[in-house]
Amino acid sequence: QPFMASGGKRVREEEPEEDVGPATKKKPDEKENNVLIYIMKNKLSSGHFNHLKQLAVRNGFSVSNTFSDDVTHIVTAVLSHDRVESITQRSIPNDVEVVSTECK
Repeated sequence: QPFMASGGKRVREEEPEEDVGPATKKKPDEKENNVLIYIMKNKLSSGHFNHLKQLAVRNGFSVSNTFSDDVTHIVTAVLSHDRVESITQRSIPNDVEVVSTECK
């Protein structure tokens, strides 16, 4: 059960980060797609990172633990495209979608 009672409040338990290798393997019943997501840990709490990773996998997407040429989407708490390039130390191709968890 993902919630614990704590003094009348519901508190979400943090689940430990699971190393799934370079990319998660798809289960046979998962939808086929060409999406490979890289979630940047920079500025994300470990709980938020794990939650985003679990959501992606639960919805049938592969998640890469490293940024590579195969990545199609980057999820980050960083607002600036230039800052993402600075952190990854790579130029982000135009066909890679960068999605920020933060509001501008």
